[in-house]
Amino acid sequence: MALTYLRGKIEAAMGKDREAERDLSEAFGRAPDQANYALDLGLLYIHLRKYQQSSEVFEQEAKHHPDFSFLRLGLALAQYLGGRHAEPAQTCRALLEQQPDFSPARVLLAWVLTSQGKLQDAEQVAVAGLNTPSPIPYLYYFHAVTLLKLESKQYDQMQQDLRHALDAVPSFTLCYLALGKVHQLGDLVTATADLEKAVSLDPALAEAWYHLTALYDRTGRHSEALRARERVDALRKEKTDRETEMMQKEIIRALGEANEGFRS
Repeated sequence: MALTYLRGKIEAAMGKDREAERDLSEAFGRAPDQANYALDLGLLYIHLRKYQQSSEVFEQEAKHHPDFSFLRLGLALAQYLGGRHAEPAQTCRALLEQQPDFSPARVLLAWVLTSQGKLQDAEQVAVAGLNTPSPIPYLYYFHAVTLLKLESKQYDQMQQDLRHALDAVPSFTLCYLALGKVHQLGDLVTATADLEKAVSLDPALAEAWYHLTALYDRTGRHSEALRARERVDALRKEKTDRETEMMQKEIIRALGEANEGFRS
């Protein structure tokens, strides 16, 4: 059983999805009380976009390990990506009632609420998380972004939040995009530098190219504006949601790290 599980992990790392699903599901079926088996299988189902199966695995395993918070975090992520609307917020809130200092749940809840347009609720969730003993950097990002979307004038606070996030996660591209939007309100040179940093980290970030198009035009860099506009048009045809992809990646990374710690 353990060998089957380990083989499934190796196959997943090698991109052999069909073989990984076979072996991880077999291991989980034979040992449904093993939290690390469930976490790896649930994450594989998310990778395969089989969100219902992922939800079922996480929900089943949470009954065996009710104190292992990352199982319910995985459940909430699968519910959200599966379009189950109110459920992921409910799952996160129930988790936070038991563990108020569990920052990953606050990040996911803030993300869910922001995507639903519940900006004031999301801002309150971020603030509450930042007041816990060890907030994770993504809470600073969501606090800044919700303030920005609410058209707050707290520009210094937004910049401070985003710098806090970047100090901890220097490659967090969305922070540079948000900084560019904040600086665009008064410092076009810095805003341009922020957005250029964003597209250097992620050339497929269409929103950053969109804002660069306007900034290049406003500062007389018309040939660069034309190239940026062409890039926007090409990326829009791909219809990818880079923010969702990036946040999903970060939460899955946290789940993977939790699984390594649980198994050790």
